[in-house]
Amino acid sequence: MITASEFLDLLEQIGCRHLSGVPCSFLSRLYERLDADERYTYVPAANEGTAFALVAGMMLGGTESALLVQNSGLGNLVNPLTSLAMPYRLPVLTFMTMRGWPAADPEEPQHEVMGRATVPLLAELGVPHHVLPETVEGAREMLARVQEERRAGWPSFVLVPGRIPGERLSAAVSPATEPEFTRGEAIAELRRLLPDSLWVSTTGYISRDLFQQGDAAENLYLQGSMGHASAVAAGIALSRPDHRVVVIDGDGSALMHLGAMSTVGRISPNLVHAVLDNGTYESTGGQATTAASTAFTEIATACGYRRAISVGTAEELRAAARVLQAPGSVLAHLRIAPRSPAAGSRASGSVSVDQLARRFAAHVQGGQHAEAPEGLAGNPVRLGPVGGR
Repeated sequence: MITASEFLDLLEQIGCRHLSGVPCSFLSRLYERLDADERYTYVPAANEGTAFALVAGMMLGGTESALLVQNSGLGNLVNPLTSLAMPYRLPVLTFMTMRGWPAADPEEPQHEVMGRATVPLLAELGVPHHVLPETVEGAREMLARVQEERRAGWPSFVLVPGRIPGERLSAAVSPATEPEFTRGEAIAELRRLLPDSLWVSTTGYISRDLFQQGDAAENLYLQGSMGHASAVAAGIALSRPDHRVVVIDGDGSALMHLGAMSTVGRISPNLVHAVLDNGTYESTGGQATTAASTAFTEIATACGYRRAISVGTAEELRAAARVLQAPGSVLAHLRIAPRSPAAGSRASGSVSVDQLARRFAAHVQGGQHAEAPEGLAGNPVRLGPVGGR
């Protein structure tokens, strides 16, 4: 596989120095060089659809641009691909890593479906797509063909089949003012303050940390579906108003589908939405999110959450215990350190994700349907009132 430095040189040769996207761990060395290379401008986007539309807009403005994404986010950009780029003949160039292809890792079942569906889906949509060759010369020839397609007005995808290698660059020294509250400490403190709750955790290191602190039937670890943890938790809380539901989100995942907060605020379920904000996509190498310019507590109250707090230490979180335990929807913005100790293994290394779902549903539904592999639905539950503050 070509190296990260060679990849950037190839982009320069086709005149592409402006990029956007959502990080993938396959490209961690590439992102390090993007940050250090003054030739390039990279704009982080909340989700792949936003990145695609942003690049389309830059191209309309006369700036040659491209995307860096992973195929797990392909669903997020299908809409602007099919309803913007293709009918408007905007030749957006997308470099997309192929997670779960040609086969998914047993511990990463969240990549299985899109891993095998990516190429057939692009073919069905009629979108030109090419696999990135392993040599610089092969990549240069492939990009020449891509440029011909783009000159004809077609968006084009370059599929990156594996990790882009490269020497690791020296990490910048962290300012002394950064918070010392770690991810694991934040999760442990939430568990102490909110016992007897149901727990939903977002993808990445957060789910790993929750699993390592003690696996239990009341824990639902979402290894995929980034950005949707709060909606899943809100649906559980709406169905079971007698339970307190806690969703442990990250800043990157909360930002990915920020509009979900409006839905949560509208229905105001018995939910604590904890956003662990370290300003980075830590699971993919520490690339910056846009959290630094986002006021989560103000957004939450504007969306209808009953209460919102922002804390940066375990002591501050304990002092806000009464707010966390109050009924209705609560946003807890936890400012944590940009780097935390290793998170450990995924839950799917021990229990399959479908078993996790059935186990959780059986616990929530009072032990019913614990062994039912064909579905999760229990007895109908009357939904609580929605919409009140």
